[in-house]
Amino acid sequence: MKSHNLKAAGAFALVLPLSVGFAGVVPLGPPTASLITASGDFEGGGDGGFGDRAPGTLGVAVNDIASIAVNMTAASGAQAFMNGGGHSLVTRGSGFTDIGVHRGSNARVLASWDEGISGGRTYISVIMKTSNGGHLVPVTSNIDGSGIASWNWSFGAVDPVDYQEGVTSVLLRSARAFFSRNGGASFFGNTNILPNLPPSFNPGVDLGLPLLTAGDGTNYVLIRYEVDITIPAPASGLALASGLALVSRRRRR
Repeated sequence: MKSHNLKAAGAFALVLPLSVGFAGVVPLGPPTASLITASGDFEGGGDGGFGDRAPGTLGVAVNDIASIAVNMTAASGAQAFMNGGGHSLVTRGSGFTDIGVHRGSNARVLASWDEGISGGRTYISVIMKTSNGGHLVPVTSNIDGSGIASWNWSFGAVDPVDYQEGVTSVLLRSARAFFSRNGGASFFGNTNILPNLPPSFNPGVDLGLPLLTAGDGTNYVLIRYEVDITIPAPASGLALASGLALVSRRRRR
């Protein structure tokens, strides 16, 4: 497992979790375009489970940090961050983290991510939202007076997802983006982003999908990656004992 590169700390915001009012809750079950509840957390999320079974294996490093940002591109081609912190570093499972002031308003942009198991499948989930329920990308958004042509998220662009030592494979089975106008109570959009990502999600990096939806009222985005993580199982005690016995017999001859 590689160490995190924090040389960019001066250029990118290192942010702290908000302490009040924003508990990290990841929706369970298969999302639909009409409704997805946020009533409970994923199972697991501790130090990960070891074994050779996939799916249903946890493999993200404990207390891992990954970067999250909301980006926008103007009709002029100019680019800027919607969140004042730019590529901000967020610790998995730490609840919502303030990743900077919302461009053009007094709100804050909040983000969270975590790994968990639901229905025997492993998911990495990323959430971005506004602190006051305002539009994530309002119709009035602009860069130096040029209206927004598209926007996108980025996850892991500066600091990708790191996995536990021993992880040999992380394969994407599905990747979808869900959009909400009511803070994640229900979702009106369900977009397949799998074709935009490589089969291997190691390291975990997603530069996002350009979206032509500025001003549609979105104030909450959930990105959910289903992964199969493979960690070879250690040799069993029985196999080890048999091997030691064989070596001992050979030495006595």
